[in-house]
Amino acid sequence: MSDKNEKEEHYRVNDWDVYVRQGPIMKSRDVDRFPKDFGFPAPEMTFKDNVLGLSWKQGAWSIEFTALDALRLVQLKEPSELRQVSFAREWKQTREHKHEDMKMLKPYDWTYYSEYQGTVQSAEEDLKLLNPSIPSSPADEPVAIPIQEILQAGENLWYGETLLYEDELADNGKSVYDVRVRVVNGHLLLLARCMVRLDNVEVRINETRVYVNLTSNVVIRDYRKKEGAYSDVLSRIPAGMDIGSQLDDAVWLSSVLPQVVHEVSRIA
Repeated sequence: MSDKNEKEEHYRVNDWDVYVRQGPIMKSRDVDRFPKDFGFPAPEMTFKDNVLGLSWKQGAWSIEFTALDALRLVQLKEPSELRQVSFAREWKQTREHKHEDMKMLKPYDWTYYSEYQGTVQSAEEDLKLLNPSIPSSPADEPVAIPIQEILQAGENLWYGETLLYEDELADNGKSVYDVRVRVVNGHLLLLARCMVRLDNVEVRINETRVYVNLTSNVVIRDYRKKEGAYSDVLSRIPAGMDIGSQLDDAVWLSSVLPQVVHEVSRIA
């Protein structure tokens, strides 16, 4: 490994290798260089060496989730509308004094909102070898992750998770991107989630699920985008529950936020 503080775990099943690489928080020299490459300062906690990925036949086909690829999409993704909030200026000032030559590319970048769905690598011939049935599959064939089959498959054979980045947005909310994966008998399910909470404004969540049938090698990606007003989320918190804990609970937030986009496709 490149850093003695890094650790890597693997779980191998059939022709699949599931791996999680964990490293320390991004070093100061990388933090200083980040604005030159991305156009905005790095999140308070950026783990540029953290990776969670799936690889078939020693890399013939793979999908990985990394912090830098997720943050590159923050820069490239044009939001449907620019969200200006009162403390955006405050946040920029707290970061820009360290990078006086930095120019913000977009007013929205400061939230680190990303619709990143993973980085896929494969050659066309490798994809056909992975799943020869793909070219002949009807375009309108129903595609869905078999959640009930996964739930009935028994206990986890392996579980892994990693944090890509997190920022408290100058104490005005939270932006976090994390990834986790579980393997059960015959199935693998990965969940990558970006959660952005702007206190007194809104909450947004993007979830990418990657499912692998470990018998047929079918790979399905399910992407969901959810968002709602902060006040609406606040009103859904049950009486007696700790407000702060609920607002930090991405699973609960996902369960109460309206879904605005749902895209599912067979990617291998």
